[in-house]
Amino acid sequence: MATRLLFAVFFLCTAARAQDEPAPGAPAAQEAPLEAAYPASMNIDDARMNFVTVVESFITARSPKGSWRLKQKTSSKVLHLRFEKALPKTVRKTGGGDVYIGRVVLWEVEENFAVQADFTVDLSGRRWQVKSMRLVGKPAAPAPAAKP
Repeated sequence: MATRLLFAVFFLCTAARAQDEPAPGAPAAQEAPLEAAYPASMNIDDARMNFVTVVESFITARSPKGSWRLKQKTSSKVLHLRFEKALPKTVRKTGGGDVYIGRVVLWEVEENFAVQADFTVDLSGRRWQVKSMRLVGKPAAPAPAAKP
């Protein structure tokens, strides 16, 4: 009985392996590249949703203490930014492929003012990523102290 069971298992394993391997002399089946599993382009609603997710993740990953410390190039001032909201209606396709640009509102947590930034996000391939970010306009200056 044990011999029959071992023979049955051996036969099933051999048959399964034979189905996975091409016959000798037969051309091997070509596997589709992994990139082909992704659609060539996404619709604008999906792109807007994915844009927000990528930007929010980007900022969160750079905010270990609750805010993203960003040093301005022009003034050398350090901003402590937190993701406030994205403006999905501003997201639009730019350049070739699935590269999108859109506006995001960031909050300066230490001085309590909002600043807007344009983010460029690449949504092609397996690794979506922020390609660039640019602050739009100047951050609001603190109000001058009232004179007595």
